[in-house]
Amino acid sequence: GEIEQDSARFPAYNDISWQTVQLPHAPKIMPLRQPWRPDFEGINWYRKQFCLPEDFADAKLFIEFEGADQVTEVWINGTHVATHIGAYLPFTVDISDQTLFGDQGNVITVKVSNFVDQNIPVYGAWYSFGGLYRDVNLHITDRLYISNPIYAGKAADGGVFIRYPQVDQSSAQIQIRTNVVNEYAMAKRCRVVNVLVDAEGNRVARTETRTRIKAGKGESVDQLMQVTGVHLWHPDHPYLY
Repeated sequence: GEIEQDSARFPAYNDISWQTVQLPHAPKIMPLRQPWRPDFEGINWYRKQFCLPEDFADAKLFIEFEGADQVTEVWINGTHVATHIGAYLPFTVDISDQTLFGDQGNVITVKVSNFVDQNIPVYGAWYSFGGLYRDVNLHITDRLYISNPIYAGKAADGGVFIRYPQVDQSSAQIQIRTNVVNEYAMAKRCRVVNVLVDAEGNRVARTETRTRIKAGKGESVDQLMQVTGVHLWHPDHPYLY
C-alpha cells in the first residue's frame, strides 16, 4: 500500500521483495490501439544501494535523470533532495552533502507519479507509462568544474554553450561560452581549453583562456574559433565535427 511504500525513503527499509528492473523502465506494456485504462496511472518506487570510496569525499557529486514521467521525488539516505515536475526534460540533483563514503553504504530512493494533472503539460492522445524511462547517471567532478547546463539554470549559458554567428562555404565562426564554477573556499586559477576535431579525428581549431574565479562563484568564459575549409552538414553528406 502507499503508506507502506512511503517508508521506502528510509535507508533501513526492507526492499528484498521488490522487483529488480533495468533502465529504461516502463511499468506497463500494452498492445497498440488498446483503449485507455486508468490503471496505467500510478506511483512507481525505485531504490538503489551504492558505495563510494573515501577518495571522492571532497568531490562534487551529481545524479542526472535523463527522463522520468512525470512528478519525481528523490531522497538520499532518507533526506529529501529534489522534486521535479515534467516528463520530457532531464534534471540534475546535487547529492554532495548527503552522501557517505568508505564502507558506509548509500541508498537513493526515487518516487515517480504519472497521475494525470491538468497543471502539468503536456498530455494528448498518447499513453503516459510513467517510471524512469531513460538512464540515470552519477557524475563526479572536482569542486572547480564546468557546470551542468540544466542544473545551472542560466539563459543561453551553463555548461558549454555553442553558437555559430557566421557560416558560409569557406569558413565558420564558433562562439563558445563555458560556465565554470568554483566551490572551493579560496579563489582558483584555471585554463579553459576547447578543441574542435573533424570527422577523422584531426584537430582543426583550439582555443585557450586563463582566468581566475573567486571562491564560491561562477564565471562564463567566452571564446571564439575561426575555422576555414569547412565541411557543411547536409542530408546527402551528414558530416560531423
